[in-house]
Amino acid sequence: MLTREERRALRAIDEALTAEDPKLAELLREPPALRRSRLLPRLRWAVASVATFLILLAVVLSTASLLLAGMMTFLAIPAIHRWAGSSPAPGDT
Repeated sequence: MLTREERRALRAIDEALTAEDPKLAELLREPPALRRSRLLPRLRWAVASVATFLILLAVVLSTASLLLAGMMTFLAIPAIHRWAGSSPAPGDT
């Protein structure tokens, strides 16, 4: 249990953070599950973009290894989806 002085110090830190960067303060107040739900679509989009880039580069350069790398990267998307559904975020109950 925190003492009254410790709670007061934490409140002052919270107020200073909110005054300095309100967006960051709001993000820190979000539950971990909500943060994770915002991160996963971005992660899947990034992986799909990298895979698409590799495949297009493979077509332009006529390189089978880049084509294989791009296709393997696309396989990571279902793996990310499965990972997101199977492992709870830290702090989730």
